[in-house]
Amino acid sequence: MEKAPPNITALVLAAGEASRMGGPKQLLSWRGTTFLENILDQINNSLVSRTLVVLGAHSGQITAQIEKREGAVLLYNEDWKSGLGSSIACGARYLTEKNISTDGLLILLADQPLVDHHYINTLIAGFAEGEKKMVATLYGHGMGVPALFSKDYFGALTQLRSDVGAKELIAKNRGHVLAIDPGEKSLDVDTRQQYRILLQKDKDQTITD
Repeated sequence: MEKAPPNITALVLAAGEASRMGGPKQLLSWRGTTFLENILDQINNSLVSRTLVVLGAHSGQITAQIEKREGAVLLYNEDWKSGLGSSIACGARYLTEKNISTDGLLILLADQPLVDHHYINTLIAGFAEGEKKMVATLYGHGMGVPALFSKDYFGALTQLRSDVGAKELIAKNRGHVLAIDPGEKSLDVDTRQQYRILLQKDKDQTITD
């Protein structure tokens, strides 16, 4: 009998101010939708069981855009200015306080538009193998998000505060981490220039295809 996939909760971090972008990059247009709605669509097409979205800056604008979407619980991080760590802690606390049964927490960013449901499922498949309690994305300088954490680490996740997010937790537990090479899918967009380059590259790729 084929083994059932693990019960995974996705946590989308969308609380940042995006000061270098000059506006909420979560709502930037991307392939007929927005950055945030795109990652929510990818999650919905994956093996993820439930979705949490942590908001902070621009929460009013973002909520108005996505509040009618089904299947995502919106959380507000009052401490969003302190960085990604506090948003991760917000999501982990929600799971703990609500006593929600889940095998792992998959942390995703709203500004990585190339992350798709195939990559999400690859992370979940690596976690399902059971050999490692963390699955992280491999970068040239180390490992980071998207990353999937076993429920064993929820306590540690609730204590995060700094803008470093979960990178320090991953680094301290390297022996328990499965690293996945994302190819170009780890690209994140922080500036208008990066956004223009991404749109042009995507347009050129579409024409080629």
